[in-house]
Amino acid sequence: MWKLGQRLKTRRGCVVLSLDFKHIREHRGAQNGGFEELCCQLAALEDPATGSRFVRKGPGADQGLECYRAYADGHEVGWQAKYFIDGFDDGQVGSLADSLKRALSAHPQLTKFVVCLPIDLRDNRSGNKASEVQRYERWRKRSVEDAAATGRTIEIELWSASSIGERLGRDDPAYSGRARYWFDTVRFSSAWFRDKLDVQRHNLGERYCPESHVELPIQQALQAVARDPELLAASATWAAETTYKMDGAVSSLSREKLLSAADQVRQACEPLVQSLVAPPAALETSVPLESWATLSAAAIASISEALTEVEDKVPEKSRYLPRRDLFDLYSAVARVREEIASVHWQLMNKRELVISGPGGIGKSHLIADFGHKQLEAGLGIGLSC
Repeated sequence: MWKLGQRLKTRRGCVVLSLDFKHIREHRGAQNGGFEELCCQLAALEDPATGSRFVRKGPGADQGLECYRAYADGHEVGWQAKYFIDGFDDGQVGSLADSLKRALSAHPQLTKFVVCLPIDLRDNRSGNKASEVQRYERWRKRSVEDAAATGRTIEIELWSASSIGERLGRDDPAYSGRARYWFDTVRFSSAWFRDKLDVQRHNLGERYCPESHVELPIQQALQAVARDPELLAASATWAAETTYKMDGAVSSLSREKLLSAADQVRQACEPLVQSLVAPPAALETSVPLESWATLSAAAIASISEALTEVEDKVPEKSRYLPRRDLFDLYSAVARVREEIASVHWQLMNKRELVISGPGGIGKSHLIADFGHKQLEAGLGIGLSC
């Protein structure tokens, strides 16, 4: 018996790590130092253009920057890390303003100032009190304008907690190793999965032979549990087809002066289309299958009512086009309803799949081959038996 379970929140080689910066490893005896060092290490990996040089400033001599990269044409990009772990208020704004002022003075060629924060700024607006996002944006805009008034052009970029987490989640040892060091976080990289799969393949021995693989219908079930991006992309295709057919049906109804029916059809179909074009990106987020089913049923009901109205109000000689276009739209929506009711789509929101059967029928081979193809496609999947 094989058990297939989701193990990696990823899309084509990148996983956004959820990190607790309050527990970052200390550097030079302080977590503030650890955060600064991590940001500098990540900065060193950014855009290492030919002819450029990266400079890490020492403690107490940063002049507004922890580090910077100087490019061959003379311009510079600098990073300032602020360990504002408990929020972002006016005091933090003043600290940033002071760092930027010193950086602009010490670096005449500085064109970008990157602010690194261990938090994601909150946008909880309440009355006249500015949110953290508003406070930051006002400072950023004012700083850019003040620099322009002195003849300087400066771009200010924010690396928030999520931005840093995205970098540490990249499928690259240069990033995954740092996630492990600074946060004791095991990064499920493609190399990690490949090592685990190689162990399983070795244990399988002759039971796994890639050359003898045959595609089977169960492959779609495996893809569904693994949230294969190509399978998820089908909903966008359904949305495009439904939109095209809807426009045709609405136009036909409008030509026959059935404006109310045309509006009802559009109002019933558009929510379905909007929902279909935005499938969840994260593995832990459920695909809204029940919502799609409800919206599909509402759209079909509206189309059926429009067909009845055509029969009642349109002369027989003029019914062909509106009937055809409405039936085409009906078919497009019915396809959505049938697809999401299929076994593999119903498995989309499952977290595991048990495959059972008599010995020797190819269960182990199937799973091993599926794991191999997932890795080749830049995706991760956990296997256990």
